Amino acid sequence: MKEKIVIETEELKKVKRYELDILQAVDKICTKNKINYWVDFGTLIGTIRHQGFIPWDDDIDICILRKDFERFREACAKELDKKFFYQSYETEKDYYLWFDKIRYNNTIFKEIFLAKHNI
Repeated sequence: MKEKIVIETEELKKVKRYELDILQAVDKICTKNKINYWVDFGTLIGTIRHQGFIPWDDDIDICILRKDFERFREACAKELDKKFFYQSYETEKDYYLWFDKIRYNNTIFKEIFLAKHNI
């Protein structure tokens, strides 16, 4: 079987720099507030298999136990750097996903399945 060759575009490299910045912000908040979290799914696979991100992956997956999650939300409301915004069904009326997101201000990441929603 031939190995799949993936060429990272400059745009994807830029996305990964943004993602790393977001991950570092999450780590800072969680560490300060003694909130346990872990990376999971593609992010976990990337750390093990690629010693970083999966070359074609375009998101980060972070998990927090429910008992700590409300504390994380509260901490983000107070401590999240102003270059980011916290997105959830509580912050945007058209956001209907069951997980929250931290996004970079002044950026657009249109997901096809969310394109018709005003978020």
